[in-house]
Amino acid sequence: MKKIALFALGALFAISSGIAAAGNFGDSGNNEIAKEKIEEIKKHEEDFFNKVEKKVKEETKLDLKDYKKVKMEDVFNSEEESDTLLAQAIFENVIKGSTRGDLKPLIFLGDDKAIVIEKTVKGSNNVYEFSYSEGEWVKESESNTEGEKMKMEPLK
Repeated sequence: MKKIALFALGALFAISSGIAAAGNFGDSGNNEIAKEKIEEIKKHEEDFFNKVEKKVKEETKLDLKDYKKVKMEDVFNSEEESDTLLAQAIFENVIKGSTRGDLKPLIFLGDDKAIVIEKTVKGSNNVYEFSYSEGEWVKESESNTEGEKMKMEPLK
């Protein structure tokens, strides 16, 4: 019984020491370096997806002038019912069928319409058109165009 109590006490000490050490690490200058690195990574990813968007628009020749590009994270994290239903439709019709290496979908919203484009690992572009009617998003069409493979280069 004493061994168990000593073990538990030792484990508690190790955990609390680790937490204290982690807390002290955050107070050092390393925190600013980490923040800068995170921002650099975010910028690198944003630049890459801007290139992907430009390439996909060229390859699909879609007319997106009546659509507004939205971030997938904004749709999936929204509390608006329409966005939640769109996120569900995108998950069911696009993401579930994705292959490892496919890029996250680009989402364009119009008046009661959405176009979702997925750039696959092989380079093709899967285009999904949705419409919003009677409280639900319905997939109206799905098409595929050949395209160029795109891969995010490592951050240097």
